[in-house]
Amino acid sequence: LTPPATAGDIPSGIPIWHSLYRIVVSWISVQAIRMGDPHGILPVEHASSNGVECDDGLTYRTHMIAGAVAGMGEHMVMYPVDTIKTRMQALAHPGMQLDKSLARAIKSARHREGVRGLYKGVTAVALGAGPSHALYFASYEAAKQLYGGNEPGHQPIATAAAGVTATVVNDACMTPWDVVKQRMQVSHSPYGGILQCVRETYRAEGARAFFKSFWTTLVMNVPYTAIHFATYESCKTYFSSGGGKEGEIKD
Repeated sequence: LTPPATAGDIPSGIPIWHSLYRIVVSWISVQAIRMGDPHGILPVEHASSNGVECDDGLTYRTHMIAGAVAGMGEHMVMYPVDTIKTRMQALAHPGMQLDKSLARAIKSARHREGVRGLYKGVTAVALGAGPSHALYFASYEAAKQLYGGNEPGHQPIATAAAGVTATVVNDACMTPWDVVKQRMQVSHSPYGGILQCVRETYRAEGARAFFKSFWTTLVMNVPYTAIHFATYESCKTYFSSGGGKEGEIKD
């Protein structure tokens, strides 16, 4: 058997994500060896001068960087809307009236805090979204290879399982940042910054407070990503095998 790739064989990528990347990919590679894949997830023939390639010809490092950029862009661009959503969903204090419409919520927030108020806590989501989405896409590609999702034909079970693996990794990384973000987003938040929020939350509730919503998040995201990736990969297979007309695919 060819030994699995060592830490030295894995592209270095961006330092802040590198150690987490190694842990996830090395673990999945070991599991692949145990399940009978002599090359693990990183076969020698897929090596390139830029790092190890996935089935689409891109390296895991490329998937990580692309995922990180996409995740940070998504969260930061839509952050004001997320702030309004959080405030409209939040439980009101006795005697406090919540905004009942989107337009009223936006007007109220701008009147009290200005535009900057809609971005309160955005630093937390920016710090969390980069590593979380980097691991999300890299874990998905690695798990898809491990579970047989790259085999010819439709593999909905394997790709669904890979999606579930990716979302567990992503949510474990993102949930603490999400907790901080939401506590800073709510109206009349007592926290002036990320460090104050983290410090006071830890002091009052301990480390478990940062994972309060983890299992609830998984209950929501696991079915979603399973359906999402199974459908996505099956559609790719269908169209690439000639199931749709060429003109329709391009459109």
